[in-house]
Amino acid sequence: MRLSSPTARTRHEKRASCFLSPLSSQDIRRLVTTRWPADVLLEQQYREVAETVHSEIRDELLAAGIYAEAYIDPGPFRPAARVIARRILAIEHGLYPANRDPEEYLDSLNRERSQMIGRVIASIQPRDTNDDGAVDVDEDALLAVRRSR
Repeated sequence: MRLSSPTARTRHEKRASCFLSPLSSQDIRRLVTTRWPADVLLEQQYREVAETVHSEIRDELLAAGIYAEAYIDPGPFRPAARVIARRILAIEHGLYPANRDPEEYLDSLNRERSQMIGRVIASIQPRDTNDDGAVDVDEDALLAVRRSR
């Protein structure tokens, strides 16, 4: 679906913000205190990292033509969200693992991020709401995600 009019674009951008964040500021705080116990950020910084993670994942979904409001469960995105959070913490706050080359660390996080998000997006399938064996044009664009370990 191509969003040509400013009104349609605004409507979809507003609805995309309904996508639940895969990580909260408390999750980011736990990540920091577990990996870097001596480093503590301000509560506002934890919130900003969580918001940035949320925006990156939402933008990836929108770039793939998947409107985030149709996919509410953030569960499958949590592993990718943690990778994105570690990347943001490294870039914006200088939090790198000890004995790791920063450039190599960021490269590995970028690769891991792309693979994880790609796998989740590839697993998203349109849902046949009336169970007739086909997704009709007039059916709502509900999505289902196959989860596996």
